[in-house]
Amino acid sequence: MVNARRKGAAAENEFKNELKARGVDCERNLSQTRDGGHDIDDLPFALEIKRQERMDFPACIRQTKEQAELSGKQGALAWRRNREKWTIAVIYTIDEFAELCKRI
Repeated sequence: MVNARRKGAAAENEFKNELKARGVDCERNLSQTRDGGHDIDDLPFALEIKRQERMDFPACIRQTKEQAELSGKQGALAWRRNREKWTIAVIYTIDEFAELCKRI
């Protein structure tokens, strides 16, 4: 469990630093382990970060939705496998997606 937390923290720092290099100011949510919550603060999204070779997408999406609901923000999931770039998916329900499509 300690190694998994260390790996998760390293992924969060890596992602945070990538955003900062692109001019986006944000910080890791340091109370997430104690209080629960998304991984990065100061963003308009409840962002969950995963750095895994094999991801359980349904479980990750469930976690992202739960954190988004708790925070009142739009959920987003960022993930990266070794030697690949970060990918970010914003999580919508079908109703939210339909409304977005109508507005665009």
